Amino acid sequence: MGVREYDYIRGNTALAPERKVKELDKKRDLQRKERERKAHQKRKSLLVSGLTIATVMFALGATTLYLDGKIHALQKELLILEGNMKEEEDVNAAINVDMLKFASFDKIKSTAENELGMVYPSSESTISIDMSKEYFSHLKNEESKKSGLLQKIIAAFN
Repeated sequence: MGVREYDYIRGNTALAPERKVKELDKKRDLQRKERERKAHQKRKSLLVSGLTIATVMFALGATTLYLDGKIHALQKELLILEGNMKEEEDVNAAINVDMLKFASFDKIKSTAENELGMVYPSSESTISIDMSKEYFSHLKNEESKKSGLLQKIIAAFN
């Protein structure tokens, strides 16, 4: 007998006939749905991974641009500071030259004699003092009399 699509009950057709579903069709349908689900999951995972990679690349690019801008600004500031430093070194060199010019003994002597009216002392205008003697001992005695309690404590530790 051939395969029938509908299963009829003999003699009574009051009931609606049910269609026979083949087990093979159910299995194929399940396999097709499973393939579609896997394909959808694969597309979804590729999309998520692509967006993740794009986000990471964007973040790295933005960070690189920001840091490059910061480095450029620092290099510009460094060049300005180096220029200022070079100018100050030139000013210092000029001041050193002036100091050497005015620090020579002959220049000092001529300035003192000509501009300030100074002269070398003669032997009649000088006084010699013998510093080996203690000329100021009376000042030390007065100082020791004025020393207070703190001075005595310090002297005790010495």
